[in-house]
Amino acid sequence: MNRRAVIVGIAGAAVTRLRVASAAEGDRRPLIGYLEAGRMEAMKERDAAFLAGMHDLGYRMGKSFDIVYRFADDDYGRLEALANELVQLKPDVIVTAVTTAALAAAKVTRTVPIVSVNLNDPVQEGVVASYPHPGGNVTGITNTVEGLPGKLVEIALELMPRATRIGFLLNPANPIMVAQWREIEAAAAAKGVKPVRGEVRSDSDLPSVFKSFSGSGIDVVIVSRDTVLLGAAPRVAELALAAHLPTIWREPPRDHAPRRLFCRPDFEGRAPSRSSGGVSDQARNGHQPEDSKGAGPRNSPNPAAQCR
Repeated sequence: MNRRAVIVGIAGAAVTRLRVASAAEGDRRPLIGYLEAGRMEAMKERDAAFLAGMHDLGYRMGKSFDIVYRFADDDYGRLEALANELVQLKPDVIVTAVTTAALAAAKVTRTVPIVSVNLNDPVQEGVVASYPHPGGNVTGITNTVEGLPGKLVEIALELMPRATRIGFLLNPANPIMVAQWREIEAAAAAKGVKPVRGEVRSDSDLPSVFKSFSGSGIDVVIVSRDTVLLGAAPRVAELALAAHLPTIWREPPRDHAPRRLFCRPDFEGRAPSRSSGGVSDQARNGHQPEDSKGAGPRNSPNPAAQCR
């Protein structure tokens, strides 16, 4: 199944459930709870893509369904409390944008369907039991490919063959970073280079991190997929440019910084956020996660980086 088919399926899971809810509850419009780890202003493009996906399927906010938002403002510690607030509102489905939010929602409810736009290594993180049979109440799509952190190290060395030290920007407050850093360390050791952590809990940490990178002889920087780092993409780009450091993004930001600064593994397909409406539809119509193939990896990275 190609990426576009997965997107249409994901964008449909909430809507199928919406139809069931509408039929069962009469005049009450189905309610979607949307849980974001980032800040509202930084997530507008992603949220607009989700609503566009719902619109493509014939569902319009305020007419076919209602939606309530909760934003953690880059504070992962708030996610569980915000998820609990949403559950108290009795939503028909909860939509999340990142694995950490899905984890928080899953701790709060085992009955409300949870659809995630991006599930990063959901099996290892305990979000689902397995790709073929996820079980539980969480479904969604993942662009995780086994060995991807190691592939990023390979791409870094293709760009900078003489590199001996690779910087890795991560948010230590994000629990999925533990596994990613472990893979980066292993891949770097296998290539005989040294990985150096750059810990970014907020954009205010970036100047000191890049100063440290410059002072410690970093040759190239890998940027992990994290809400804080995506929201701070313009600042990352500015500092990387000033330090003359090439950057490789696990997920490159869209329209946030000079395109020539970014390199990424080559994935094909539409934006995951636009697809999530479909998965929400299926989930709300009683389509069980264990029947869905959406949680499995669908694409493999092209070994060649795309630099833009």
